[in-house]
Amino acid sequence: MSALADIVAFHLRPRFVARKRLTETVSEGQAFCYLILACLLLFFIQLPEMLRFVANGESHLPFDAVASARLIGALVFAPLFFYFLSAVAGLAIRVTNRRLAWRDSRVALFWALLASVPSMMVLGLVRVLTQSAIILWPLSALTGMIFLLFWASGLREAISGRS
Repeated sequence: MSALADIVAFHLRPRFVARKRLTETVSEGQAFCYLILACLLLFFIQLPEMLRFVANGESHLPFDAVASARLIGALVFAPLFFYFLSAVAGLAIRVTNRRLAWRDSRVALFWALLASVPSMMVLGLVRVLTQSAIILWPLSALTGMIFLLFWASGLREAISGRS
């Protein structure tokens, strides 16, 4: 099944798709592709907000400078952060005497990030259309909970598959 179909299925049956992705992802390169694709999509989600930020005069920098800085952040620093976060999660799970492969920890996090991109797209659209905190706070919390639920289901499948 394609990644797009798996993302849709992940919203309905996260543990099943997580198990499938953990077994189908055989190389570190595939996991890295999930991460880079998610970071690139998140960068594109931010483009309208960056354009509005520059157009409203909130930045003294031109749009290309702002976009370039965010692109470097999305493709260099965000992957480093997510690798670090995956390692911390793997260490935390190992402290509890559960077996978890480092690759499975990374795949669970990177796939959860990629699968939660649609909800982040909705959040980005709402953020561009409205500045109302009444709408943005609950939607941001919901998006964060979706990501955490996806990550937790992936980690759970990774741990149960190793037991």
